Amino acid sequence: MLTDTQRKMASIQEIATLSPIENSDFLEVATMKNLGWKVVVKKGEFKPGDKVVYFEIDSAINVKNLPWPLQFLKDKGTKKLFTGRTPDTSAFSEEYVHIKTIKLRGQVSQGLIVEWDKPLCEDPNTHETRWMADYISPADMDIPENFRGIEVGFDLTKAFHVEVWDRLREWFDERSQLGPRAQMHSAGDFPSDVPKTDEERVQSAYSDLIKDPANVDGEWEVTEKNDGSSCTLFYRPLVWPDDPMRIASRKFLLKDDGFSDDWFAAFKKIGWDKIKSRLEGIYKHGLNADWDDCGPRLHYNGGHELAIQGEMIGAKFNGNRDKNTENHFRVFRIFDITDQKFVCPKIRYEICQHLGLEHVKVIETCQIFHKLKTVDDFIAYADGVTDNGNPREGVVFKRVDDGSVSFKSVSNKYLLKNGD
Repeated sequence: MLTDTQRKMASIQEIATLSPIENSDFLEVATMKNLGWKVVVKKGEFKPGDKVVYFEIDSAINVKNLPWPLQFLKDKGTKKLFTGRTPDTSAFSEEYVHIKTIKLRGQVSQGLIVEWDKPLCEDPNTHETRWMADYISPADMDIPENFRGIEVGFDLTKAFHVEVWDRLREWFDERSQLGPRAQMHSAGDFPSDVPKTDEERVQSAYSDLIKDPANVDGEWEVTEKNDGSSCTLFYRPLVWPDDPMRIASRKFLLKDDGFSDDWFAAFKKIGWDKIKSRLEGIYKHGLNADWDDCGPRLHYNGGHELAIQGEMIGAKFNGNRDKNTENHFRVFRIFDITDQKFVCPKIRYEICQHLGLEHVKVIETCQIFHKLKTVDDFIAYADGVTDNGNPREGVVFKRVDDGSVSFKSVSNKYLLKNGD
């Protein structure tokens, strides 16, 4: 649920329930202990209490790293990703299986479940009966000798070389925009003292969230989730005294050298120097705003370096599913680098207004766990349309008094429509 948490794309889980699917003699729906995901499985393949490997939706595995028990996924389709400006001029390409949301017999199924604590079928390559753990390299992971004793929740993401599909696609798209020599057009790596965002989905976070009364009774800001690429606007005069304002994609600081025009367009539309001048004013003098409920206030003494984080959307970003005709940078959070904490929503709104930056759409601020009682409630809440009239990707929830606590709910309608 923390905004910089590494997602567990593959993990040990325990089957909690198995329920019939209407009009199906061969399929049933499985749920797992402490998770809100529902996965369609073959009837009789599992029983409650079985330990399994769960591959979460958005899992992407390079076909070169696909263990034998998952080879059947290649028959269901693979996706090829390219770097370079076009596939024809690509400097690099790789093929992946992508585990996504599907619907079977009217039941939404999200993810893949594979046996862990019982033998699989005979491996045609070795003609031996093998276990799922046999496909993990001991050199890669600290797996106990008695693998059946591994605790529920054990992270196997690295063991099975699983990537996050959205992050992977963003990585390739970024290099497609910058060309085959992407590294040459960057100004360095993303700063290590600023967190990156990859919120957990409500299906994974819910059981932990409701254990904390501060979450259940606290106020939450609910914002629309935009489908684009992560972008950060930095103002760091102490680190970069000669050039304090820079932008970054998820991986790189970007040069304004003509290869990153799509990233810079939204800022130049406002006025690059205008934004820089106003950030300098905030740094030197603080803000002329005062709210008693924000805790320690950014504007007291000035001198705070900032990372303004948002979504870059437009024609060249993530397929432009919302059909935007211009590039937009929409802010969803601001990190005070000096204090190593997120500023509260009201300060964030004020900074955006002062700089002339767009803010993501705020749907409401409320005690969301008093309003929505189940995981299914949160998933249904994610459905909706954008201001452009297209299905929205989902919503993001951030606790007002602690911006480091956040999670997201992605619309199943959106996922099914877009093949995700």
